[in-house]
Amino acid sequence: MKCDCEECCGTGTIECPECEGTGGVEGNIDQIPLDKRMRAYDVLLELQADAARAKVAAARLAEMKPEHAASYEAQLKTTLRELDRQADAACDAAA
Repeated sequence: MKCDCEECCGTGTIECPECEGTGGVEGNIDQIPLDKRMRAYDVLLELQADAARAKVAAARLAEMKPEHAASYEAQLKTTLRELDRQADAACDAAA
């Protein structure tokens, strides 16, 4: 997902080392630190929680059925990509 820059709050109005004036920084929803000043913060917070739950569920399933761990990992990657897509859409809609 492309996340609002913490320095310029996604406005892109200042040249900063984080976003180089683009207003956003690249990263995955499960890894980007969120700031309440971000556009669509509430939605992003929920999506980040969903990503955390998906990671925990995949790890638990892999522990219970190690023979299927590769499948759970593939499903997790697909889920995280979809959550990133939804985060991008939420940020675009809030712009």
